[in-house]
Amino acid sequence: MMTPFEIHLIVHGEIGWFLTRRNNTADLRLVRDRRASLKDTLEALGLPHTEVGRLLVDGVEVGFHHVPVHDCRVDVHPVEPPLDVTRPSMLRPQAWGKIRFLVDDNVGRLAGLLRAVGADALHVRGTTDSDLAARCETERLILLTRDLGLLKRKNILFGRFIRATEPYRQLKEVLTVFGLNPPYNFFSRCFLCNCDLKPVEKETVSHRLKAETRCYVSAFSTCPSCKRLYWHGPHVRRMLGKMADAGIDVSGASPGLGKGMIRGD
Repeated sequence: MMTPFEIHLIVHGEIGWFLTRRNNTADLRLVRDRRASLKDTLEALGLPHTEVGRLLVDGVEVGFHHVPVHDCRVDVHPVEPPLDVTRPSMLRPQAWGKIRFLVDDNVGRLAGLLRAVGADALHVRGTTDSDLAARCETERLILLTRDLGLLKRKNILFGRFIRATEPYRQLKEVLTVFGLNPPYNFFSRCFLCNCDLKPVEKETVSHRLKAETRCYVSAFSTCPSCKRLYWHGPHVRRMLGKMADAGIDVSGASPGLGKGMIRGD
């Protein structure tokens, strides 16, 4: 049997919350009776690896698989926005080509709002945690969720435990953490399919429009997947107003920009 040993663990910044929920402190003296990686040690305490930006052991930067020894000091630092998923780091040596999100059901409204600013955001309903994690790995997706257990899965490389509870605040959080800066490509994706919208001639869709829309609207786009039709209308101003209230820069949106939608044939 292994002789018990002690490590000094200090979790810095706002991620200390994950530990204080259980331990009332983010500065711990841990007695260990087995060898375990820092990833396993932190996640056993309630801190998902996706929330960690840097690990230092006695002042030396290390990776998640480092195994601490007796009387060492471990400093755990949070992810510092903006997190650049295209740049390798000690904790995440794989570099990804672009930012793509997978939105869990527990923050499902966030998917539509991310699409509203032009971000690539998948939302898969009714699947298992293992399938979600596998898809994140194979398709290089960033997981957005409020499920701590899901974020601890080893095949999740990038993810975020969403702190905000209001959807527009969640949107602002994601844009900030992952460095998605304005100008945004507002209303360029299908709200339901996530596909890029394609311009379409009015004459080809006029039979699907109400008389008032045919009279006052001239520019239309359609989703190549679900065939839903989009145009500039008045009610998206409310969405832009809520984004602005959440601290999102909407100055790049056309003043008259809006959206109408009907189901395609």
